[in-house]
Amino acid sequence: MMILLKVILLQAAVGAVIVFVLLEVLKRELVHAAVQALEEVTPRSDVTQVTVVSASVFSAADELSLTAKLHRTFPAAGISMAVNRDIHGGLVIKAGDLLLDFSLLTRIKKMFGRDA
Repeated sequence: MMILLKVILLQAAVGAVIVFVLLEVLKRELVHAAVQALEEVTPRSDVTQVTVVSASVFSAADELSLTAKLHRTFPAAGISMAVNRDIHGGLVIKAGDLLLDFSLLTRIKKMFGRDA
């Protein structure tokens, strides 16, 4: 009986680690997908403000790289960065009427058929 309990606890621990690792990979891939989508946007000089919301703080290098890409796409825009842990991962870029929503929260809502 004790061995069975140890096996069950070990399986639960391994399962938790696997879920954690997969979640972190998913979060990173959502940010990557958002940046790729941004690179496909035709440059627009009519946008004056871009807001980037992420679930966590970017490293200085990543923020600098993203800001450079945003300036190439929206040369006249001011850029603001915000952190909102409620999106649970990924990235949301709002630029004028353009919305690139690659947040984990929106993906989960879409998966279950709820409005994002």
